[in-house]
Amino acid sequence: MARSFFASVEPQSKPELPFIYPTLIESPLILCVDDDPGILELLEDVLTACGLRAICTSDCTTALKLIATEPIDLVVLDYQMPQMDGLTLAQQMRAFNTHVPMILFSGALLPCEALDIVSRIIRKGDGALPLASAILETLSDSNRAA
Repeated sequence: MARSFFASVEPQSKPELPFIYPTLIESPLILCVDDDPGILELLEDVLTACGLRAICTSDCTTALKLIATEPIDLVVLDYQMPQMDGLTLAQQMRAFNTHVPMILFSGALLPCEALDIVSRIIRKGDGALPLASAILETLSDSNRAA
C-alpha cells in the first residue's frame, strides 16, 4: 500500500481575493417553512447563493417558536401544509413579530386576503430566480422603511 507524503509549503505572498464576503453573522436571517424537504433544500441553496442565512423547518410549531425567539428578518412560507395552512401560520406569527416581511411561496391557488397578511406571493412553478429577486427586493424595501 502506497503512503502519501505531504510537504509543507509556505505561501510566497498573501493571495489577493477579488471580492470580500460579508460576515455571515451580519447577513439577514430568513425563516423558511415548507412540508416538502426538496423545497426546503432549494430555499436553503437559493438563500446561501444570495449571501443570506437560512433556518428551514417543516414543522409549524417550531416555526412559531423560532419567530418568537430568533431575530428573523424575513419569512418564506408554503401555503398547503399538513399542520396548518401558510396564511394561518402567518397570522399566528404576526402575534410575535408584527413587522417581519413574509413571502408566500406556493403552487396553490390562494384566497384574496393573502396579500393582507403577507408581503408578496411567488408561484413555485416560476422557479428560483423570481423567488431570489423577491427576497432581495423585500429585504431592501424593509431596510429602507426602517
